[in-house]
Amino acid sequence: MILEMFNLKGKSGIVTGGGSGIGKAIAKGSVQAGAEIVIVGRDIKKLEQAAEEIRKFGGPVIAVRADVSKVA
Repeated sequence: MILEMFNLKGKSGIVTGGGSGIGKAIAKGSVQAGAEIVIVGRDIKKLEQAAEEIRKFGGPVIAVRADVSKVA
């Protein structure tokens, strides 16, 4: 029922730390609500595993390795 109120169809989002923990849960919930998500983190292997898991909930997920703590 809560997902009916949380509709993200047609929206895109970037989730930092999406490979585990809270970030992964946010990415999963966003996909369940209809969003297209990019998950970002430092460990590409962990991100790719998380993306595979999240895709099972129906939405496109792209994993991108990046360290958002560094400006360059």
